[in-house]
Amino acid sequence: MTLFLIAIPTVKNGGNHTIAFAESAATIASHNACLDVSKALASTGVRVLADDEFFAKVWMDSLWICRISSSFFLGRENFQGR
Repeated sequence: MTLFLIAIPTVKNGGNHTIAFAESAATIASHNACLDVSKALASTGVRVLADDEFFAKVWMDSLWICRISSSFFLGRENFQGR
C-alpha cells in the first residue's frame, strides 16, 4: 500500500488557523488539492467495501496504528504483552 500526502498549498508560516492559511485556502490550487483528497478518500472507501482482502489489511493496520499511538501517549510500559 502506498501513502500519499496531499495538503493545501500555503505560504511559509501559513499553518492552520492563520490569516495566511485562509488566504491560501481560497485559491484554485487549494480547491484542486481538496478535490484530490476527496477522490482519494472516496476511492479508498469503495475499495474497503468491495475488497474483503483489502479490508482485512486496512483493519489490521488500523489496530497496529492504534496500539502504537496509545503506547506513545500512555507510555510503553502499559502495552507490553497486552
